[in-house]
Amino acid sequence: MGFRVLGAVSENAKVNPDLAFFSLLLKNQTEFLSIIIIVLALSLTISTVDILVKRYQV
Repeated sequence: MGFRVLGAVSENAKVNPDLAFFSLLLKNQTEFLSIIIIVLALSLTISTVDILVKRYQV
């Protein structure tokens, strides 16, 4: 994945290095891919919060 980030940064110097991978994915601005990424990010966040709540439950 490191080479992809370097490629994205070299294509556009204004790209934030933290978001370079996503700039390659969203280059075509497809709505479907954006929705999938948002759903996966939300599910990861919800899963992490669920685990933390269960672990530190009093």
